[in-house]
Amino acid sequence: EYQDIFEFPYFNIIQSMVFDDIHILNDSNRGATVEAVLSRMKTLIISDKNSDKIPMRFVAVSATIPNIQDLAEWLGRSNVPALSYKLEEKYRPVKLQKIVLGYHHKEGESEFKFDINLNYKLKNIIDTYSNGRPTLVFDSTATAVIMTKTSSKSKYESVVNGTQTIESSLHKNLIEHLNAEIVLHTITDMGLAVEWIRHTFLYVRIMKNPSHYELCLKSINSLAALNLVKLNEETLEIESTETGRLMARYCIAFDTMTKFHDIKGDENIEQLLTITTTCQEFQDVTLRQTEKTALNQLNKDKQKECIRYPMQGKIKNKQMKVNCLVQASFGCLPIHDYSLTNDVTKIFRVGQRVVKCLFEFLWQRKEYKALVSAIQLSKCFKQRLWEDSKYVTKQLEKIGTTISLALATAGLTTFHKLSQTNPREIELIANRHPPFGNQVKEAVASLPKYQLAIEQVIQQ
Repeated sequence: EYQDIFEFPYFNIIQSMVFDDIHILNDSNRGATVEAVLSRMKTLIISDKNSDKIPMRFVAVSATIPNIQDLAEWLGRSNVPALSYKLEEKYRPVKLQKIVLGYHHKEGESEFKFDINLNYKLKNIIDTYSNGRPTLVFDSTATAVIMTKTSSKSKYESVVNGTQTIESSLHKNLIEHLNAEIVLHTITDMGLAVEWIRHTFLYVRIMKNPSHYELCLKSINSLAALNLVKLNEETLEIESTETGRLMARYCIAFDTMTKFHDIKGDENIEQLLTITTTCQEFQDVTLRQTEKTALNQLNKDKQKECIRYPMQGKIKNKQMKVNCLVQASFGCLPIHDYSLTNDVTKIFRVGQRVVKCLFEFLWQRKEYKALVSAIQLSKCFKQRLWEDSKYVTKQLEKIGTTISLALATAGLTTFHKLSQTNPREIELIANRHPPFGNQVKEAVASLPKYQLAIEQVIQQ
């Protein structure tokens, strides 16, 4: 790890950075990241003591941005705006007609189903706007049709017509990005913090449209309050802490770190699971109306196996949905809904880093009782199984949920029992052909084995 980015061997040979589709600055997720990266480079160039270095060139390209002067002001230096070029429609070799069509989208309806419905409308759209010509030919005129939700129609109309003013999204994640810059040593004191802010697109837009932003000027104080950074009030120097580096390493939201700080230290695995599934990292998960029946059956059902820690009432928000799907996966419960299966993949991809951050955080605080539960929960997320699951064979290569269920039904619920079973019997249970049984036994034999002996040497 390079403590100083100027020690990085490739930094000093970069002469140009090109940003295509710079209008994504308006995007609430990707926009803040793009802005933070570019602002970091500008700050580093200013703070570089090597005056002989050729200044880095920034090139930004967009087809749908009206406030081009704001970008020029941001990308320029020393109060001199960057050069900007605006190519109007008259320069387009093929004249383009742009049409946006909006279609009703039921609340809670899956995106997949909405896309299928749009596919059925394609033929009629082509027949209506192609004027009887083939859809893929070179001509002097063309028509582009955007099909979207009714609620998004006005947004896309303003985008394609170049009338949507691009605003910054950095203020929505300002605390997280400030912490990351402190960890990377881009910001080492309050002076550089102010300088970094001055090099953001946020600074340009907030001076022109302050009512659009709810900027917290006490972001660094908020980080210091949770011991994520250390602020020297006399020298105004800022240093990162172990906890702050943890937050940056795992890309954890400030609200999530606040939840971690509220942990008392005696939580069990159920309580930590509830805390984890309510974290901000899962905010993109949506609860669809069509999923509620399946989720409620996983939560409580007298006729079949349900999740280990059922929640009170019915599933009515995204946090309960995440909790239910995580427990269902831990318990190897069947999930037949396609959209829910996709959500599970997303949830576990995010959940693994959140839980890993949680147990390292508890390790730093020396909250050992809660730490044991956090380590168990982290293992559960990694293997998608409860720590005492009878479906342990699912962890072996070539054994999925179906075969694991068959082996568990036959009483093979531990690796030791599996190692003592004849290969032909394993094949019979799993309904597989030789040498499947031998391969399973070889996989079990390759697992590490350990013993733990404890002896009391001092009598209390």
